Amino acid sequence: MQPEWIIAIATLAYAFFTGWVILEMRRDRRALHLPILVVQLKEAEAKYPVSLVFTLKNIGKGPAPKCEAFCEGDIGIKWKLVEDIPPIGINETQDIRFEPEQIYPYDPQDNYIRLEVEYLDIFKKKYEVSISVDQQTLVSLGILHASRP
Repeated sequence: MQPEWIIAIATLAYAFFTGWVILEMRRDRRALHLPILVVQLKEAEAKYPVSLVFTLKNIGKGPAPKCEAFCEGDIGIKWKLVEDIPPIGINETQDIRFEPEQIYPYDPQDNYIRLEVEYLDIFKKKYEVSISVDQQTLVSLGILHASRP
């Protein structure tokens, strides 16, 4: 083999490994700024059907500058978010409150409430997290009364 071919192969290998290192560094940089939101029903303040309060906690290493939340379910109520969600920083907790927009007739077959949260990281990449709370849990927490008309 001639020395030019050895240099060309070594250059290609060097370029390949350099590109791979750059991609890994980009992934690591994004992971350093990744928000991770955890959603929980805040039992103490949830007074069904007057309001439902959920807690969002950012356990990630980056802020969540833009968040949107939607609450739906088949428990006979259409929910609306009381106020916009402010940016959630690292290790910050934010309560979000939903109030009934419209109450429909109650059906004992209804069985869940679902909260969906969409949020962005600082690179504008979109993430989603959701939680479903079933009717039995709402009754056991005293948020929903089993004898609701």
